[in-house]
Amino acid sequence: MSATDRERIARIARALSARTVENGCTEDEAVAAAQKLAEMLAAYNMTLDEAMLREQVFAQHQAHREDAIGDRLWKPAKGISFLTGARYWTSPVGVCPVSISFFGFDHEVEVAKYLLAICARAMEDGQGRIEKQHALINKGRRRSHVLAYLDGMADTLHRRIQALRPKEPRAPG
Repeated sequence: MSATDRERIARIARALSARTVENGCTEDEAVAAAQKLAEMLAAYNMTLDEAMLREQVFAQHQAHREDAIGDRLWKPAKGISFLTGARYWTSPVGVCPVSISFFGFDHEVEVAKYLLAICARAMEDGQGRIEKQHALINKGRRRSHVLAYLDGMADTLHRRIQALRPKEPRAPG
């Protein structure tokens, strides 16, 4: 069965699952729709969850950076991916500009994009403060201070973002 056939079956399953008494059907129509839905899902080896998921829209977002922040932004992106459920990947080490991509359900990617922008802005602000504080130090030492600060900030953002995800309830026993 091709992907388009599964899409068609999923669309029919969603329509059948919407036939309820609350949506204006008689009780006999709702029962008949539920029976037909159960038969169809069994015949095509599909769950109702899969049928509902196939209705969701997927999205992708790419962010590009050509600076020291971009080299370290993968750490918060990893935490953001863990929190939102969106998948992420980055360009290989040494590739410029650095590219960070998120892929997932539309709402997951939107939240990931927003959080990544907040992290990038926080790192930019911190970088500016450190550069001002070390303005009198020679350029090489100032750069090493800034890079160390950005590394620490990226690690901290990663840990704090991961801590936002609620703990899964454990099964008894």
